[in-house]
Amino acid sequence: MPKAFDTNQKDRGAAGAGPGAPSRARRLKAFFVKLFSTDLAKTPGRIKLIACVFLALYAIIGGKLIYFGLHQEQALEAKRGGGDVIAAARFSPPTSR
Repeated sequence: MPKAFDTNQKDRGAAGAGPGAPSRARRLKAFFVKLFSTDLAKTPGRIKLIACVFLALYAIIGGKLIYFGLHQEQALEAKRGGGDVIAAARFSPPTSR
């Protein structure tokens, strides 16, 4: 079966390569060109990678929600107690010294 979507991305980066090791930007660009190429043989692996990334993201969000549900802020209790103290100070008769 011919590779209908193969755009021959491998040869594109080698045309302007100078002597020595490729720069970091060139290697990063080559990585993304390979990652987003339309090679049908690599598609299942990419789908699994994306699924794992989304699973990890949802696990982190779910873990944080569970953490926030189990560990309430202590500042909330301090705010409640502070309101009672202020209300008691407003309605108490002044003391003479």
